[in-house]
Amino acid sequence: MKKQWIGALLLVAVVAIVSTLGILYVIAKQPQNQDFERIETLVLGQDLVDSVTETYAYHSVTSYITVIGTKDQQEVAYIVDSKDSKTAYEVLLEEGITEEQAEELTRAEHNVKEILSIKLGYEEIGPVWEVTYLNENDALSYTYLDFKTGDWWKRISNL
Repeated sequence: MKKQWIGALLLVAVVAIVSTLGILYVIAKQPQNQDFERIETLVLGQDLVDSVTETYAYHSVTSYITVIGTKDQQEVAYIVDSKDSKTAYEVLLEEGITEEQAEELTRAEHNVKEILSIKLGYEEIGPVWEVTYLNENDALSYTYLDFKTGDWWKRISNL
């Protein structure tokens, strides 16, 4: 009988902890999700895209929100400053290397164990692909490739 009570209490404790963590996660993501909605509404409202296919955050010296969508059946991205929403960069995806090419270039130059993410962002040289990956030593690494040329701009390894 005593073991049943201990098991039931443990089960209740686990459910309470998991529920609390889930609620905290949702609350923590709420400001970012509101920023995503605000920028998507801005881009759609200004008729810059017909539809949105992907939205994500890109963090550097300045934090940006990248919105990828289509306009007149052409893939386009808008990289918008997440703070003021007035600074935006239009990137026609057909004018540079693709996400797949950025991955291939990274794999060809580095010992990549696993690609974690590939994001289009903006740096002082212009639009860049940020490839985040784990190397063969399970160390976090980043490569930044110039969007237009595919040339390496910056590499950060073994974090």
